[in-house]
Amino acid sequence: MKESYAKLEGEGKEKGIDWSSVKYIGTETSETTDANFGKASITIVFISNGKAYRIVLDNALIINGQWRVGQQVRLG
Repeated sequence: MKESYAKLEGEGKEKGIDWSSVKYIGTETSETTDANFGKASITIVFISNGKAYRIVLDNALIINGQWRVGQQVRLG
């Protein structure tokens, strides 16, 4: 997981993201058919230097209504 996030940070810097000054805008989730068990994607929306970006966490697990994220993270 640490490698995945380090890669994300590097890709963001290449795209002009200043990680020290990002502003969180919101979180979006994909729909799931069962709130107790399933998979979904989580998207974190933020702004850096006046431009909007997205971080996508793929294949988040929903177990007993609680969300668990793994190491699959990417800039969307």
